[in-house]
Amino acid sequence: MISSFQWPDWRKTACLALAYAVLSKVVLAFFAVDGVTSIVWPPSGLALGALLLGGAKYWPGVLLGAFAGNLLAGSSALVSLSIASGNTLEALAGLWLLPRIGSFDRGLTRLGHYLCLCRVALLSALVSAGVGNASLWLAGLLPLDALAHNFLKWWQGDV
Repeated sequence: MISSFQWPDWRKTACLALAYAVLSKVVLAFFAVDGVTSIVWPPSGLALGALLLGGAKYWPGVLLGAFAGNLLAGSSALVSLSIASGNTLEALAGLWLLPRIGSFDRGLTRLGHYLCLCRVALLSALVSAGVGNASLWLAGLLPLDALAHNFLKWWQGDV
């Protein structure tokens, strides 16, 4: 599944990382009431779209962009890396699930393709929401009583 990375791919990987980081910063600045989660999270769509178009070989761009975006939002390096790992695994899970959940064509020429994408989004978003919330809770940044609510907001944003 993971295509081999070629040296010329570094430019596209860097552009993906930059786009992800900037988009993360903008969304957290304007749509996150608590500065941590937003019920709108376009970077997830960017990540999956980039992997659909370019292949799984661009996962380092997602990881680097998510890491930088979390650092820009004020998270520590360890929390940023943990959350970025969840974001990356979400995109890879979506890429892996798409051909397995139903009929899918990345051209989205039929309604069934959109519905397949929606089903995959519902499932793959669980990865990032789970890893991200666990990271915040383990770092002492999210109280246990807020975990379920924050998980739901995170999952909604990623879907």
